[in-house]
This record gives sequence, C-alpha cells and structure tokens, in this order.
Amino acid sequence: VADSELRKLTYNLYGMIPKVKPTSALEKDWILSQDNILRWQDDLDVFESALKSANVEETDDGDEVMKGIPAEVAWIDPSSEIGKFLYAWWPSTTASGHGFRNLKIHNIWKVNRHNDDTLFSQNIDQTLKEMPAKWNEERPKHIDKQKQRPDLSADQRKTYWNSNVALLYHATRSVNVSGIIRENFRFPSELKKSGVVINGAMFGPGTYTADAWSKSANYCSNPGSYYAGDGGVAGRQSFMFGCDVILGHPYLAPGADGFTSPPAGHHSVFGKANHTKSWGGKLLNNEWIIYRKGRIIIRYLAELSW
Repeated sequence: VADSELRKLTYNLYGMIPKVKPTSALEKDWILSQDNILRWQDDLDVFESALKSANVEETDDGDEVMKGIPAEVAWIDPSSEIGKFLYAWWPSTTASGHGFRNLKIHNIWKVNRHNDDTLFSQNIDQTLKEMPAKWNEERPKHIDKQKQRPDLSADQRKTYWNSNVALLYHATRSVNVSGIIRENFRFPSELKKSGVVINGAMFGPGTYTADAWSKSANYCSNPGSYYAGDGGVAGRQSFMFGCDVILGHPYLAPGADGFTSPPAGHHSVFGKANHTKSWGGKLLNNEWIIYRKGRIIIRYLAELSW
C-alpha cells in the first residue's frame, strides 16, 4: 500500500474502467494486489469485449453480438437427439450445499470455435501416451451419464474414457460470454514469468470447472450467486458453458495451494468435496482445474434460471 508506483498504477486502472472505489474501502482492499488481480483481469476482459463490439457496422441480420468472432454458434432444438440429452443431463448434475434448485433451461447453443478441435485432439493423444498403467481413477461425478453422449462416436467415447475427458461446467458473468467465445479461456502463466505471484484463486491461476451445475451457478450473473447479480445483460438469464476437459491423471489436492501447473505425472488438479481443505474448511463440491490451453474446449452454451 505504501508503494507509490503501485498506487499510481491502481489509480490508472480505475481511470481505465468505470468502476466505483467504495469510499469506505480499506486501502489493502482497494489497491491492486495478488488477491484481486484475477478479478481485475475479468473486468478488463469485459471492457475489451465491449470496445470491440462498439464500432461494428450495422447489418441486416441483427447478429451484432457475434460479429467478427471466430466461431459458429448454433441454437439446439430441444427435440433433437442432442437437445434431449442436454436438456435432461444438465439439470440432473447437481450437488448439495448451494440451495439452487429447479433449474430451467431457456436455450442451449452449440459452440464451435475455429481450429480448437485440432489442438484438443492433439492433447488427448498426448495424454493417452502419458497415462500411467495404474492411476487414482478419480473421475467427475455423473460421468456415467456421459457414456451415451449422442454428440460422440463410439470410438470417441472410448478415447474420452481412457484419457479421462469429461463434459464439465464453467460459469461466468453474462457480459463475459462473447469475450470468452472470441478469445477462448485465458491462462495468465505470463504473470509467473514476470515474477507476479497470484494467490487470489484457491488452486492458482487456472481455468476452474465443476461437475455440478449448482456449483458453477455461484459464478453466474444471478441474484444469490457469488457475483450477486453482477454483470448481467438486460432481458437475458444466466449463462453457463459446457466444456470438454482433459483431466487425464488428476492430482488430488490435499488443500488450497497456488498451483501454476499440475504436479509431475499429472494433467489436472482436483479439489475433492469433503476431502480437500479449503480456506474455510473442507470443500463442499468438486473443482477441476487445468492450466494449459488446448486441454479444454467449449462445446455448449446454456441460458439458465433457477
């Protein structure tokens, strides 16, 4: 807090983003720090996305939000084969401890970001080569329900099982959705190279996913969630991604730690419910974290309420 250069940088950040500094805020909470730098990154991503969308030319199709984004996003008919699967599977993958019930799905879209499949397939192949003959067999909850996924061939289902690939959830503020589809998930490993230590996230600066929608619901723009309705879009509900994630041989974390990569011999970090110690006791629900691009791919985007 006493560092004049850091104070100047913090003032510059508040000048770049129309974000209110609470008058009652303690200096340690207000100043840019290792504890809030990830939240600042989220805010910067939101405004970057807004700036990119602000000067688009008018088009007749009215699809301004997706203009210029390197992806196809197609609405899924609930009566289609994949629609029936997703509309049944999504609400069934819940967990206790959050109080979120009666999930209602308003829309689901299939997301296909250009060129992501190639890198993802390469990472699956590499993971298969690295899988130990004996491993801890830690897999996400509800994974048995994915064994008959209609969006995968029989060979793909076998490959996914052997490399421990699962369809998991990643929720975000509504205003972040278009930016994530445009830029993909970001892994701030470059901060490590510059000497910045990030401990504002329980298991370090990775991408966090859950095997229960009720866990991810805490990070949506919805009253009662972690963000308490912050970052919503007028006239729309909450949003959550369904992503295939290469978990491989997960490292079962004994407690919170600032990982920047999984320990040797592992492909992901697993915060296990009722086992892993968190900052306030043991975790209530599972968390799966990865730290490298190409190990997670966006498959679906759902608009939800509960």
